[in-house]
Amino acid sequence: MTTLTKDRRKTILANVITHRFKADFLELYARRADLANLVYDNQYTEAQHELIAKCPNNWLSERAYTNAVFGGSATTLDFNGQSLLDVEKWVRRFKELIYIQVGQVYKRVPNLNYATCQTFSTGTEARELYDEVYAEEATLMETFGSTVVEAEAVLGSVTTIKKLLTAWPEIEDFIPQKFMTLKNNEVALVSSNLNNKLNLPKEEV
Repeated sequence: MTTLTKDRRKTILANVITHRFKADFLELYARRADLANLVYDNQYTEAQHELIAKCPNNWLSERAYTNAVFGGSATTLDFNGQSLLDVEKWVRRFKELIYIQVGQVYKRVPNLNYATCQTFSTGTEARELYDEVYAEEATLMETFGSTVVEAEAVLGSVTTIKKLLTAWPEIEDFIPQKFMTLKNNEVALVSSNLNNKLNLPKEEV
């Protein structure tokens, strides 16, 4: 009978949370990248963009991000969309549980710091997109956080793989084979609500 240690619980949790949320976060990254590119396009005039493109190599630094001000707050925007708009309590758990690797995107950026970066006021296209992406991120992180708490509670309520499978048979696909010693088909005790949040059981591809 395999004991559910802290590390094994974390591995299983990371597997099922990644299954549920990875696609959503990749979509959010794409939206953040759209915002960063829109800000970059609007930070310089068409003539300035032409000059930037014509500058010899090494005249301008290439950066993976740009800066802007929204609602009085300076914000860093990565061109690959990975920068967080609001660093709050669930960000650390997200980084612990979901590994997403997105290649860096570099653009030529003249010297631009928080003191000189452009402010995008209400009514501008960039500000409207910022507000949309900020709201989407907040909603996703809230759903992510509440789901993690509920899944952790179930994983923490049992002490062995056998008992976990008794309580939550749908989790079996997310348990590494090396943790498995037996199966149990007893009646599930986990609510369908948590399974729905995690899109379980997995759909066949």
